[in-house]
Amino acid sequence: MSMGTARERVRVARALPELPKILAAFRIGKVSYSKVRAMTRVATRRNEDVLLNVAFHGTAAHVETHVHLYRKVKRTEALEQGNVCHVEQHVFIAPGCYTGHGSDLGVTHFAASKSG
Repeated sequence: MSMGTARERVRVARALPELPKILAAFRIGKVSYSKVRAMTRVATRRNEDVLLNVAFHGTAAHVETHVHLYRKVKRTEALEQGNVCHVEQHVFIAPGCYTGHGSDLGVTHFAASKSG
């Protein structure tokens, strides 16, 4: 077994205790290891049901595609949120956006630019 394969098996084994529905389906043979491996890349308790639905009704390739698209959407959302935080620091500080300049810099900067 290669180091990459071993690392992947350990990653899956560590993820499964946090994903009881996926673990149960795997234990009774309703989903293959290939599907479990793909699902555990993005699975949380909140999205387990959706991933299992794809796994129950599709092939391992379908699950891989679904996981790939899910990751792509999450990356895009993260980039957009980063851009929103960046823009908002010049207008106001949105909850959850850390500018690194204190909580009132955005308002002060915006007010100064409007008054000048």
